[in-house]
Amino acid sequence: MLLGLILLFVQFFLVSKSLRIFKFSPVYIYIFFGAVTMVLSVIYFYFYEKKFSLFNLDDVSEKQFLNALSFYVLSLNAFMTGVLFYFINTLKKTRILFNFDIDNQFDFNFNSGKKERNIIVYYFIFLFFFFLFLYGKSLFIRDEYPSFEENKGFVIILSFLSFIGCLLSSALYTQYKKTSLILLFILLLLNFGTGSRMGFIFLLIYGLIAYFSKEDRGVFKKIKLVIFLIFSLFYMAVLIQVRYLPEHGIIPYLTYLLTLDPEIFDTMMFNIYYLLVFGYFVTIETMQTASASWDIIYTNINPLPGSFVGWYEYSSSRRINIYAPYSTHGEAFAMGKTFTFFFFFFIGIIFTNIDKFVRKMFKKQKNLKALILVLLTCLHIFYSFEYNMRSSLRYIYYSYFYLLMLFFVGGLINSIPKR
Repeated sequence: MLLGLILLFVQFFLVSKSLRIFKFSPVYIYIFFGAVTMVLSVIYFYFYEKKFSLFNLDDVSEKQFLNALSFYVLSLNAFMTGVLFYFINTLKKTRILFNFDIDNQFDFNFNSGKKERNIIVYYFIFLFFFFLFLYGKSLFIRDEYPSFEENKGFVIILSFLSFIGCLLSSALYTQYKKTSLILLFILLLLNFGTGSRMGFIFLLIYGLIAYFSKEDRGVFKKIKLVIFLIFSLFYMAVLIQVRYLPEHGIIPYLTYLLTLDPEIFDTMMFNIYYLLVFGYFVTIETMQTASASWDIIYTNINPLPGSFVGWYEYSSSRRINIYAPYSTHGEAFAMGKTFTFFFFFFIGIIFTNIDKFVRKMFKKQKNLKALILVLLTCLHIFYSFEYNMRSSLRYIYYSYFYLLMLFFVGGLINSIPKR
């Protein structure tokens, strides 16, 4: 364990010398998220007495905890080995790109004019009526928490349209700050009324884009970013609390905000636990109960639809219970240390390759395209701590499919004769 931790610091030093640290680098997001998760899990296990123990998963022995920690250290070392392997074996121009100082030219300045602002406002009017079409008066008040199984296709479309709305509202931040904030409020209110956790993601995206807009980034703006992130956790805490109300919808939820229970702050602590620590205990339980099977691994990594590769024969058995699936880390760790090393070694290579495209897009000021690619890789990172290997790997496949679409669309546009 001690040797692994020392190697961790040595490898991070080598990676930082090879790839310039960049805030939106998928490689560094992966490394920092993994490191923060391990540190907070250790603090929670040894020093936080009031355990949340979701699904009774926190009740593990010190031996089990440290065994999982050794595998996490191994996986992060393997990931950084893959990063260094890719860097050493790539072309010289790519190594130069990895060391280019993108931060000095980086901003989200979309240069929106009145015409663009009006189009975005009309888009939000359309989005509002789409919510009304799907939910009707139940958007404002209803007796039950919404079931997303009904009209699932429309719900997915609405989530995508809301995501676009988040990007569009943030695009107005530099030139039309008040309009941008009003549109964000409308977006959050609509998603708040349905109890959707997507509002939390929208807040994070909006906050980051606003922070990196073309403005002064002094201490005051950094403080505003921290406050915004705290507010995001508070928003998530409220969403969890309102699920237990007797009535649901915008009106009951807003009424609840006027009489907040002091327990809301405990819920905020639970959010931190759920986002950054819970996956660690899911992994421990997965390691104890998951069977090591190459057939299942093949099914997990196969990009074809689940019905084509027999995933549904295994899916029900790849869960701790009906609410908590096995984690990607746990499934890999259950296969042993050799498999764990090579699995995360290749993840490191893949992430470095995607990092190259991200940096190239940001260098060419294609910020929105780059941000979407970063978000797809982030979804893999988050999902790998709490969801099946198959669920998390699909976001890597989505990333490459997205890059393929950009390549074909760009080629199609370039092939059109210019007058």
